[in-house]
Amino acid sequence: MNNKKYIAGTYTGKAKGIGELSVNLTVDDSKIRSVKLNLANETSGVGKDANKQLTDQVLQKQSADIDGVTGASLTTRGVKEAVADALEQAQGHIKKLNFNLNEGHYIGKGVGHGGELKVALSVFDNKIGDLKVISDHETPNVGDNAMKIIPKEIVDQQTLDVDVVTGASLTSKAILMATEDAIKKANGDVRSFKKRPFKAKQIVNPKNSTVDVVIAGSGLSGLATAAFAAKQGLKVALIDKNDQVAGSSRYAGAIFALANSERIKELGKEAKIEDVMNFVDHVNKNATKEHDRKFLKQLLEESGKTFDDLVTLTNSKVSIFSDSPIIIANFTNGAHLADMLASYIKDHGGKFYLNSQVVKIINKDSKVSGLQVRNSAGEFTINAKAVVIATGGASYEKGDLLNKVTPSVAKVHVFNEASPANTGDGYNLLKAVNAEFSNNDVYKNGTIDFAPQLFITWNTVPDYSKTMLIDENGKRFSNEAPYNFLNLTTEMYKHGREKYYLIYDGRKMDPSFKEKLDRVEENPKVYVRAESIDELANKLKVDVNGLRDTFAKYQEASQTGKDEFGKDKAHLEKFSGDDFYGVYAMPGSWGTIGGVKINHDTFAVKHEDGRDFDNLYAVGEMSTSDLFSEYYMGGFSFATYTTEGRLLADHLVKKMY
Repeated sequence: MNNKKYIAGTYTGKAKGIGELSVNLTVDDSKIRSVKLNLANETSGVGKDANKQLTDQVLQKQSADIDGVTGASLTTRGVKEAVADALEQAQGHIKKLNFNLNEGHYIGKGVGHGGELKVALSVFDNKIGDLKVISDHETPNVGDNAMKIIPKEIVDQQTLDVDVVTGASLTSKAILMATEDAIKKANGDVRSFKKRPFKAKQIVNPKNSTVDVVIAGSGLSGLATAAFAAKQGLKVALIDKNDQVAGSSRYAGAIFALANSERIKELGKEAKIEDVMNFVDHVNKNATKEHDRKFLKQLLEESGKTFDDLVTLTNSKVSIFSDSPIIIANFTNGAHLADMLASYIKDHGGKFYLNSQVVKIINKDSKVSGLQVRNSAGEFTINAKAVVIATGGASYEKGDLLNKVTPSVAKVHVFNEASPANTGDGYNLLKAVNAEFSNNDVYKNGTIDFAPQLFITWNTVPDYSKTMLIDENGKRFSNEAPYNFLNLTTEMYKHGREKYYLIYDGRKMDPSFKEKLDRVEENPKVYVRAESIDELANKLKVDVNGLRDTFAKYQEASQTGKDEFGKDKAHLEKFSGDDFYGVYAMPGSWGTIGGVKINHDTFAVKHEDGRDFDNLYAVGEMSTSDLFSEYYMGGFSFATYTTEGRLLADHLVKKMY
């Protein structure tokens, strides 16, 4: 009798998690001997950190039937599929693909960025005849393109191997997950539908062309520059490697920190530049990284006019988001603003080249004349009187750019909320032409973030000003309620620890947040609940003596009103002492601060020899080192980046005409 299960050797299985992943399995004739996972494309701090646990589970289970890792559901699913693929090869037979489906209508469920997503799948003539998203909790305008594109491509090509929509990857994955669920209910073989290859739409090779302004990047600053230039009659073109516009602004609330806005005056308020600059000075009181106060003020003084012009241009209605300590206003979310600007640009003759990568800045003796571009159809040139680099920051740059200025951040699990496409492309383009860089790049601090299972977004973050924030040693290290709440995130970068926890008093915390926690299974990477400090420390696996000491000091500070980290009395609340929640906390990031040096009046890029490039400009996150210290301030990006775009457009019109 032949008891062999496998043909001895090493086999590679592939699948999709957050990104493409693979597994190398080495087997003898009866057992998996070694497992090597490649999770390089998975989310840092989630999928990547799951590597050892998933590897151990495959070895222990000796199959693809693993439990997985909490907080890494998409990576777990991908690993299961990759292991199954490799084992099938090791068994010496490839299962025949089967696309049979039972006729009928089926509801499938998946999990997106905001919670549960449902699709309705209809089967007729043994095929997927119709597929629609029927309910979701995704952020408006963020996942919209995915909901239009993904179902259509699944139906058209009868495959689950479709590409995710850039900028809406979690929504795309949720739709695919829900469709898998529906196919299973239709008695279909999900594996077969994943194996059928997806054929990407062929791009027609664009011809070389000439415009007034060519812009690399279609995020906020690129769109603003293009819209204001097109408004004044300039011929513009935008290049973007993504399949939709907006960049990081697609996930933003589009709030503007303003000065001198007539629209705000109409609402009975006045946004004074003096108030804004006082706020800036107070926030940056303890900053170690310098910023150019004069340059920031120069842009903020013009921010009101930019805001007013954008409101007019998009025919929108203004609302005040906050009026203390400064006026912050908005009129839509970031995704909708980007889509409205893109429509305006197209209506005024502008062209978009999506899914296209800028290869080279065409430059001779510091005089720039266009961009060399590549897409799936080949290379082409866009010649222009002005070239603008607006490619975003370097949040996902794989080198050590951000660790040079803040070495401690290398150990920290930073929760990136910037576009995954922000890989520092503009840095490489500008280095190739010998531009001058700030060499002072840091993360742009956002709000504290929580485990993805809690579905908390930037505008639903629970209050943490009255909590204790501790590290794995059970120690506090900062004031949890600084003047600008975002500064706490920067202190987490600087402190440089792998784990942080917010300690809440269960009897005093927000009931809705508490209810959300109680619906989720306890896990140190999400939250734990305890009736004593010792139990809390043990559940969180932090130093018990350290947390005891920290807790005693905090209780005393709450009585005396004197805190070692300067927390004010209003935010010092004594714990009741018998109901504790330890919630896993990650310092969030909304992008990066740094980039290339520019002329503050014309936005021209500086050459490393001190000259201004002729016809080469940079705006937005590509050139922010002079605007911000290591302490970012909410609402200042939308105000300053759009103002740079408007002022640059004005400069180019004057220069060209």
